[in-house]
Amino acid sequence: MKNTIMIEVIIGKTGSWKTTYLKEKLKNNKNLILLNKWTTRKPREDDFEYNFCTKNQFKSLLANEKLLEWTNFSWNYYWVEQFDYDKNEDYIVILEEKGLEIFNKVFKWNVITTRMEISEEERLSRLKATNDLERIKRKK
Repeated sequence: MKNTIMIEVIIGKTGSWKTTYLKEKLKNNKNLILLNKWTTRKPREDDFEYNFCTKNQFKSLLANEKLLEWTNFSWNYYWVEQFDYDKNEDYIVILEEKGLEIFNKVFKWNVITTRMEISEEERLSRLKATNDLERIKRKK
């Protein structure tokens, strides 16, 4: 029994294949637990890492101090709720830099960071190839 929590936080720009990396990690490590993330945006076809709710529900959670971290991006909210963790389990989540800072403060030395680096040219090429023009427009 290891008796310590480990959380891998994946960060990177839109189009850096964070979700692809996440899917591979989960596929290859059946004991890894995906932290529940929430958003107020509309679901996409390939969403598996998010739960969805309204902006009013978000505001209620925020007012009741139920959120571990949150951010506002393109008029939508994204967050991780506070959670009861098992020190014998390993977790994984995709966050923004602000979320990483909070996780580092809360979980200290138990956070492993994976930064997905990508050139701007390659990132835009990937986004265009997947017809994800909405993301391209938001990042410009």
